[in-house]
Amino acid sequence: MDNSNNIIEFKSNFMDTPYQRLYCWVMGSVFGFILVWLSHGHIALILCGIILLLLPLLFEYQTYNIRNKSFIYIKDNTIEVKVWGRRAKTYPIDCIEKVMVVDFDKDNVTANMKSFVFPVAFGQGGGDIIPQVGVLVFFKRSYIKSVYPIFFNPSDPDLFAKTLTERIKNE
Repeated sequence: MDNSNNIIEFKSNFMDTPYQRLYCWVMGSVFGFILVWLSHGHIALILCGIILLLLPLLFEYQTYNIRNKSFIYIKDNTIEVKVWGRRAKTYPIDCIEKVMVVDFDKDNVTANMKSFVFPVAFGQGGGDIIPQVGVLVFFKRSYIKSVYPIFFNPSDPDLFAKTLTERIKNE
């Protein structure tokens, strides 16, 4: 957490995805070796096989950077979410109605808690890298035309929620 120039920085908490990593390594390696082995000297098939062999390395690079270079910033009156490889997304603090720290493993999960959206899009399988502990932020309906809260995943959810509630009270 960095508190210089009225900017508070929280590291995003993303989980490791061992099954996706294993799947990528096995499929890329097996299909890459098979394609190179069966190419019989065809340059196009050899190149495709080499690309398949390099895909697991690219996947490892991407997941490493998502886990280590993603941050949530609380600036003067905004929350800015910066996930590596995606555009920064900002949310105004003065439009927040409620802040709730949730742990989906321990808490009594209600339908209101289970229906949430992520601050940035992750595609089809993105929910696997989001941890079970985070902060649900409910915005005023006049700002976001949805009843779904936004799920933030800072490394310290309690401090993030405390900082947000202090900023809401100061507004």
